Amino acid sequence: MQIQTDKLSLYFFSAIFLSSLLTPIFRLIALRFNILDVPSQGHKTHSSPIPYLGGASVISTTLILSFLFATEYRIFSQNYLFYLVVLVIPSCLAVIGLFDDLRNTDFKVRLFLQFSLSLFSAFLLTRFGLLGEPSGFLELDYLVTVLWLVGIPNAFNFLDNLDGSAAGVAVISAASLGIVAIVGGQNLIATLAFVLSGSTLGFLFWNLNPARIYLGDFGSLFIGALMAILILQLEPPSVNQSPFASWFFGISLMAIPILDTTLVVCSRIRRGVSIFQGGRDHISHRLIALGWTRRNVAFLIWATVSVYCVIGFYIIQSYELVSLALMVFFCASWIGLLLFFLFLEVRSEHMEPNQKY
Repeated sequence: MQIQTDKLSLYFFSAIFLSSLLTPIFRLIALRFNILDVPSQGHKTHSSPIPYLGGASVISTTLILSFLFATEYRIFSQNYLFYLVVLVIPSCLAVIGLFDDLRNTDFKVRLFLQFSLSLFSAFLLTRFGLLGEPSGFLELDYLVTVLWLVGIPNAFNFLDNLDGSAAGVAVISAASLGIVAIVGGQNLIATLAFVLSGSTLGFLFWNLNPARIYLGDFGSLFIGALMAILILQLEPPSVNQSPFASWFFGISLMAIPILDTTLVVCSRIRRGVSIFQGGRDHISHRLIALGWTRRNVAFLIWATVSVYCVIGFYIIQSYELVSLALMVFFCASWIGLLLFFLFLEVRSEHMEPNQKY
């Protein structure tokens, strides 16, 4: 199936328009029904209640345009399993997030439901050959797929701790995924990636600091799950034909969400606190403690994501030696950032109490 570039552009800009139109509507609905993020906990950094349901505009736009696309190209019958995994599973995970936004569900219940969905999704992906770059070992593919589908949505949820942070990362990483999918001739993945990127960009206009609406777990889990599944199904066109290069590209798109989650988990384990409780120990909080403004921190996170996406692109588009060097640089820089932010935390413990972040 061939899709013209102007058609992809049409879906992308339609997603921006529709999402930016729906976001203020869902904001009014959230205000009307008191669906608000109230700063009643110590780790909250905003001073007044902010409406949730921003994720509803992203999800609605993505589903509407995906349905129109599937109808236009008559691909439901040939690719029903693809659409089941790519759209239904993230939507189910989003519902779990919505309950958490409304009722603040126990993390054990939420994690159990996420694992159940991930097990089912991994079965479909591995059993029916929907993985873009399988390892060749079914058990290993299944295990990695489950961990990826649990980890990435939660990583996006963790990253959604600063105005514009998670949404901006989604715009950049989804667009990068779409570009590579076009080059590889995977037009279904390309279209969905651009629709997601445009949907999130339309929402981002309302989410920049000072944010007028939040994604909520409803939106962040949907975006993370959809990105995770699209990456798993992507088969990047690698010059050196190395599966490692292809895997690194997927990881490069998620480098910052994974970094933030790893940082928080390591920090909380070191301090002996639950990794599931809230806290001001994310990348954004540490940079703000250094004197950065919230908006500049968001811009820095976006810039870093863009750099890692570019590195990932050159990893798959370079010959073996250069690709290997870039993979080493990727790992070294990522570990360096992790150690830097952990050092900031250790250093803060030796400051005066009023100096700590």
